[in-house]
Amino acid sequence: MIVNLNLNRGRSRIAHRATKTQIAPRGATRGAFTVRGYAKEETIGFLLWDAARMINRMFRRRVLPQGLTNGHWPFIRELWEHDGLTQKGLADRANMRASTCLAAVRDLEKRGFVMRVPNDSDRRKINVFLTRKGRDTYRRVLPQLKQINKTTTRGLAAAEMETLKALLRRLRVNMADQDL
Repeated sequence: MIVNLNLNRGRSRIAHRATKTQIAPRGATRGAFTVRGYAKEETIGFLLWDAARMINRMFRRRVLPQGLTNGHWPFIRELWEHDGLTQKGLADRANMRASTCLAAVRDLEKRGFVMRVPNDSDRRKINVFLTRKGRDTYRRVLPQLKQINKTTTRGLAAAEMETLKALLRRLRVNMADQDL
């Protein structure tokens, strides 16, 4: 079913057709209600992207004042849990490419959040450590991130949250199997 809203009654017939908006009814099946495919609200990709965009916006508002970016956080978080990782180990734990990790670590070092130290047993390796500033920043940001999670999951029962996390993990595995 297509619902056309026409709020442009005084326009010409051509302009009138160009300004119609198609809105899918609730509960419509995929592909059944639009001319060109299915509505974005019915796609997992759009829903995930839109939710992530909103979470990232909330996150950015909280970490930028601390001198961090969204891209820095995965590395700070991993170093909090496993301080002293090699750059390769840090990239692996953060699920990032080595080149992305290197750029982030250099930037974090320049900002004073981490320091790189040559590995004692293998001089080719570099270990990355949080500085005092990095640890203090993590402590300041973490309660704000907990609040974001609380806001994001408001109204969900504990069982629903566990189901959601399990489903998202399954989606992640599905995508990791692809050559993306």
